Amino acid sequence: MKQARIEDMLPLSPLQQGMLFHSVYDPDATDIYTVQVTVALAGPVDAARMERAAGALLRRHHNLRAGFWHEGVPQPVQFVPAEVRIPVEWADLTDSPVPAAEALRGLERAELARRFELHRPPLVRLVLGRLGADDHRLVITVHHILVDGWSMPLLVGDLLSLYESDGDPAALKPVHPYRDYLKWLKRQDTVAAETAWQVALAGLEGASLVAPADPARRAVRTGAHTAELSREATARLTATARRLGTTPSTLVQCAWGLVLGGLTGRQDVVFGLTVSGRPDELPGVESMLGLFITTVPVRLGVRPAESVEQLLGRFRDEQNSLLAHHHLGLRQIQKQAGGGELFDTLVVIENYPVDPDSLPELTGGLRVTDIEARDATHYPLTLAVSLEERALLSLEYRPDLFDARQAGLVSARLTRVLEQIATSPDTAVGALELLAPAELERVRSSWSGSVRDLPKGTVADRFTEQAARTPQAVAVVADEVSLTFADLVERAGRLAGLLARRGVGPGSVVALAVPRSADSVVAILAVLKAGGAYLPLDLDYPADRLAYMLEDAAPVCVLTTSRAVGLLPESGPDRIVLDAPVTVAELIAVPAGFTGPSVRAEHPSYVIYTSGSTGRPKGVVLTHGGLSNLYANHMSEVFGPVVAACGGRTLRALHTASFSFDTSWEQLFWLISGHELHVLDEVGRRDAEFVVSYVREHQVDAMDVTPTYARQLLDWGLLDTAHHRPVLLLLGGEAVPDSLWSQVRAADGVMSVNLYGPTEYTVDALAADLSGSTDPVVGRPIGNTRAYVLDFALRPVPAGTTGELYLSGHGIARGYWGGEH
Repeated sequence: MKQARIEDMLPLSPLQQGMLFHSVYDPDATDIYTVQVTVALAGPVDAARMERAAGALLRRHHNLRAGFWHEGVPQPVQFVPAEVRIPVEWADLTDSPVPAAEALRGLERAELARRFELHRPPLVRLVLGRLGADDHRLVITVHHILVDGWSMPLLVGDLLSLYESDGDPAALKPVHPYRDYLKWLKRQDTVAAETAWQVALAGLEGASLVAPADPARRAVRTGAHTAELSREATARLTATARRLGTTPSTLVQCAWGLVLGGLTGRQDVVFGLTVSGRPDELPGVESMLGLFITTVPVRLGVRPAESVEQLLGRFRDEQNSLLAHHHLGLRQIQKQAGGGELFDTLVVIENYPVDPDSLPELTGGLRVTDIEARDATHYPLTLAVSLEERALLSLEYRPDLFDARQAGLVSARLTRVLEQIATSPDTAVGALELLAPAELERVRSSWSGSVRDLPKGTVADRFTEQAARTPQAVAVVADEVSLTFADLVERAGRLAGLLARRGVGPGSVVALAVPRSADSVVAILAVLKAGGAYLPLDLDYPADRLAYMLEDAAPVCVLTTSRAVGLLPESGPDRIVLDAPVTVAELIAVPAGFTGPSVRAEHPSYVIYTSGSTGRPKGVVLTHGGLSNLYANHMSEVFGPVVAACGGRTLRALHTASFSFDTSWEQLFWLISGHELHVLDEVGRRDAEFVVSYVREHQVDAMDVTPTYARQLLDWGLLDTAHHRPVLLLLGGEAVPDSLWSQVRAADGVMSVNLYGPTEYTVDALAADLSGSTDPVVGRPIGNTRAYVLDFALRPVPAGTTGELYLSGHGIARGYWGGEH
């Protein structure tokens, strides 16, 4: 084979370097940097003449003959052979077994799929397809590394002019070579540009990504969702831009930044923008063919109180200050922000449409009737905007990351934001609706749990009712102590009567400093029966913290035991030592059958102290109504189905949670509903091996543990099929790892529910049955609960987007102790 003479050697522009990397990174993947234009030709076409025109086109624009080499050289180069032949392939689609239009689509797809070997020019292909006697399509496929969108109408125009002149370039004006641009690029002040980008990207916290970063992700052809604004809407957009001293392009970019903020849950976002890259001061740049475009990051910081007009003005000024520095390559720009990816969405403002009417007139009965262009990017989402008489918004999406429905939702959000910007620029940015009305309604409809009426009374009343139904059934087992429901209701009733004598009633607090035992359960039920709220004291806490809690909550008294009283601060409220002879005698003297006062749903039921956002403990006050609501929910959605699956028999539940944590109620509810509660002591509850052996020995059916503890229990064989295992495993208190979710979910015959709730909501606000999802989820609202996921401006975020969780409903805390109760 005769080796072609090399006419020129050129460096690569920054974007060419990036495209070369993506094209050679995975030689077996689809090369998405292949662009295509299909020209519809009506009339007779001479294929040989078209081939001569193509050859003349490559001689006119030297860089169209370029190939690219990167092996064994310090920097990649593009080499330009003196002569390159470009054949025009012929395809008679009239012989196809499918309709000609369908055959044409197949031809176009096949041409896009054919990879160019970048070291083997030309990186241009022409196929002339015949659909009928005087109906042809010229399919021009070019690697993007040679040309940009601006160049395509120039390329088509020159090709047709050369077809008209049969390859004679004399009729065309001379063009400046692409190397002029590369020389201009080399003369630019790189240091000044780097400094400008450092300032522009200072303080940026991470990349703005709509899909997880994956360097191994292969290129795919994108799908597209297209929306067209009406003439009236486009005119409003243009008029608003003009009135505010900016451009419609700036409005679109700002709108996309706001939508991107909604997608990512961020106030400070970055997206890519494809800019023309054609410097005004470069002679003849408007008629050059080549890759001039470059991608630059665009940063939008959102201030909710700022008006749209103020945001647009600030955004315009920030972007204008960077115009002179767009020449810096994206990789170099990324280094100024610390390196790494900054964005994965791209905006392309298309101001270079291929208009058939702008092309040269042809003789011999041949005319251009239509032109279609196709290209793609590697980004998950790319917004291509054509700002003509009717603005066209084309959202291209990777089908492996987004589907058509999701792309349609994003497109609808963008249209919605553009409408608001155009009509109400004085609106505060935080007041803009980012979701389209239909999507907003769907999101809101998912916020609510079921609505149910609650029976009157408290969970203490439910316990009394249950004890009347099954008085002789075992209620609590702790160490060597076993109490029936009759025993428990009598002891709790006498203690409630004693507390009432000491002034305990609705709105008052009783501190509990009782080691884990049956007495712990008696004390909790007694306080609730007396109408008060209990304050659990963890005896492992430092003395100064216990003293603070007692001073802050100001309980009427402290229930304790002779073993625990010495761990309490010396001063403080009265102590009732349950096993002291004087207390025992006083309890015996209290009449049986204490009924207790009338308690309203809003009265406090317990006070839980958290560390507080400042490190100072704060007491969260939860209500009787909140407990009643959670109990009703669990009876309906959790306990009821499990009991039914077990044939209605009495189940055994294991209490391992600290009584100072509200999750202890998950296990206490089994007692309230008539089942047998086993309370492990402080040492036993922390020993995973012991817990598993206890479950097997005592045939325990239900447990509630944190995911971390569940992992330990499973490692000790909790769910082994060779032994007895629980039929219900509740998880809560922290996120469930993927591996644990999958393992528990796969356990046949074991129901498991993931529960979530902050201390400020009565134990649980959200619940998810593990069988309903292969991946960990936090769950949906329980009954009489609403869960809102909102952004920084308290607007609903779309499904799948990070936001802050807000809760309302029956379980909401009444307030914090210390003046708000």
